[in-house]
Amino acid sequence: MTNFKVGDKVKIIGNSACSCNNVGDIGIITDTSEVLSKVKVALDLKGNWSCNVDLELITDDVPIGYRGLPKNMNLKTGDVVKGIEKYYTIKNESVGDFSIENCGGAYTLVSRAITDDNPWTLLTDKYTVSGYTNDIAYFDGVGVAYRKKAPVVRTIEVFIHTEGVRIGVKATVVTKDDVIDWSTLKVKENK
Repeated sequence: MTNFKVGDKVKIIGNSACSCNNVGDIGIITDTSEVLSKVKVALDLKGNWSCNVDLELITDDVPIGYRGLPKNMNLKTGDVVKGIEKYYTIKNESVGDFSIENCGGAYTLVSRAITDDNPWTLLTDKYTVSGYTNDIAYFDGVGVAYRKKAPVVRTIEVFIHTEGVRIGVKATVVTKDDVIDWSTLKVKENK
């Protein structure tokens, strides 16, 4: 049996105490004893008691699609949440004009920040992607996620004019979003 403490994030996995909490809910422990813990979920103002055997400690981030208070989602800069009608990208520990800690109301976690571990972000009908070209992941012909295209090193042929003679030589260049970054041009040595 896990000894829970106030502030622990837990998932309700059973309901042997006939709690008002639903199986599958995720919440924060606000009071605890050896047998029971009071768990506050989403928009619940006071919390409800559940048996400790019906609780599972959550040590990592909540899953995409989780609906609840932003302060319970372990949000980071770049994560995207959806309110009633609007999508918000988390910046400076804020959801729009409100700090994560003071943001009331339920939000749905739409995507996590793009990192080396998670380069994909879910596409939504109201959330647009701009500023760069993207790889799009499709399911049944519909785009469902996007990620930035990684820079690509390409080999090209460049021509050098020397003493009135045009000579073709191999070179490499980096492209970002299919646009050549000419500052990366490197001519290969002829051998």
